[in-house]
Amino acid sequence: MNSKTKKKKIKFKKGFKITVLVFLLIIITLSTTIYLLTPVSSSTKKEIITIESGTSTKEIATILKNKKLIKSKTFFAIYSKIKKANYYAASYEMSPNMSLNETSIFLSLILRHKPGVIGISLDEHGWADTD
Repeated sequence: MNSKTKKKKIKFKKGFKITVLVFLLIIITLSTTIYLLTPVSSSTKKEIITIESGTSTKEIATILKNKKLIKSKTFFAIYSKIKKANYYAASYEMSPNMSLNETSIFLSLILRHKPGVIGISLDEHGWADTD
C-alpha cells in the first residue's frame, strides 16, 4: 500500500468514528428527552401542590420534584423557558401520570381555560371573587 492509500484509509476511519459518535450523541439526547417528557409513573394518586405568588420556575420545579410529579427540575426549567410558560399562584391537584407537557400546560393555562378544576368560579364577565 502506498502512503496516499494509507492517508485515505486513516481519513475514512476518522470520519467514520466522528459520524458514529455524533449519531450516538443524537440517539442518547433524543432518548433522554423522550424519557424526561413521559409521566413519572402510571399512578393516578392526586397530589396537591400550592404555588405562592412570586414563586420562580426553579422553585416550582423543586415543588414538583419533591412531590414526584416530574423527573428532573433542570429539564422542567429548561422546558418551561423554551415554551415561554407562565405559571400562576394557586393550589393544584395533579398526578404523576401527567407528562411534562401536560404538567406545564395544566399549570400555565388552567386559570384561563378551566378555572373550575382548581375551585375558582368566574362571574359572567370573567372575574373571580378574591374574598
